[in-house]
Amino acid sequence: MNLNAELRSTITTRFMPGRAASLTDDADLFLLMDSLDVIRLVTHLEKTYRVEVDDSEMIADNLSSVTRIAAFLERKRASA
Repeated sequence: MNLNAELRSTITTRFMPGRAASLTDDADLFLLMDSLDVIRLVTHLEKTYRVEVDDSEMIADNLSSVTRIAAFLERKRASA
């Protein structure tokens, strides 16, 4: 399973049950999830992918879609 598919599966299972069909890689997660879910997602990313997400990195450019999260994780892994 590629990273986008893995992220999409996690997001739909944990944060958007029943809405899997409507989630595309470029869908705006900030419109689909509440702020607490975004924090939970960040916590999940930190634990699962062993990255640290600084407060300054919790922005739409990094976290607002599956595509952006995957790119963000790739950058974090490359800089580790």
